[in-house]
Amino acid sequence: MPQRPLGNTSMLCNVLELEHLEKDARCATSSLRHARRHQQIPLIEERPIIMTTAANVERLPIADHGQVFAGEHLAVGDGS
Repeated sequence: MPQRPLGNTSMLCNVLELEHLEKDARCATSSLRHARRHQQIPLIEERPIIMTTAANVERLPIADHGQVFAGEHLAVGDGS
């Protein structure tokens, strides 16, 4: 029998290493997750910060809109 594809919740839990949320019976259905969202949102929101800090990744400067759209690789046409 083919394996069932992962749903959005499963994929999110896998990526954020929050498998315990997926396995929690109180999160078994969409309705249950929705009812407990006030408890789950902080766990989900803090996870990328923890993962980034744990990996000791340097923070990159955030480009303003001018920097984002001024790259030479975005120039279109022959310059005329």
